[in-house]
Amino acid sequence: MGKKEEPDTLLEKESTDPNWNVCDVKFFGPHSRSIAVFGPIDRELCLGTISQIMELEALDNTVPITVYINTEGGDLNDALAIYDCFRSCKCPIFTVATGLLASAGLVILMGGDWRVATPNTIFFFHQLCLGERDYTNPETIENAARAYIQATNMYHNIIIERTGIIPSVWNRTIKKRLAETLTVREALKFKLVHAIIEPVEKSGLLLKKENLDVKS
Repeated sequence: MGKKEEPDTLLEKESTDPNWNVCDVKFFGPHSRSIAVFGPIDRELCLGTISQIMELEALDNTVPITVYINTEGGDLNDALAIYDCFRSCKCPIFTVATGLLASAGLVILMGGDWRVATPNTIFFFHQLCLGERDYTNPETIENAARAYIQATNMYHNIIIERTGIIPSVWNRTIKKRLAETLTVREALKFKLVHAIIEPVEKSGLLLKKENLDVKS
């Protein structure tokens, strides 16, 4: 007998591999074309996100992909890799901020062709941090300073370019501050998002008292 061929796509794998758990990679399934970027941004999250985007693009590069983002931030390099993936993907990318959208998470949000947020999302910005590094001589200190300036400019330029905000306004109100928290309405004002997802009106039939399993 010939060797059994491996499934080529996540769609095939979902239907043939009973041990595959979609929760392992925070993937809602190829039918919804939605993925979740939740938690700290690191190499593992970056790899999972990019691989899912590439898979969905391979399945159909004309249908939008929705990315839900709830993150406290993390590694800027990994966030930039995800951003570049979104921008190079042929599929329209819809990014949805929910919960907390902080630090490097703002870069991932900016990768969306259409950006929205849920009503109670908190946006948080802070100055970039270099993390724990060994500075043993003046040359390494000088190189670190250049890298910091380069990363900071790249971070802010992406936001300015994608939002269309006047650079002087962004620099004066956000960039020069050590940290800043924005409400979802303020994020809309700064054009970080195009719209706010408003609560939906529930069906009147479902809300009738006799249909609710609740004691008065």
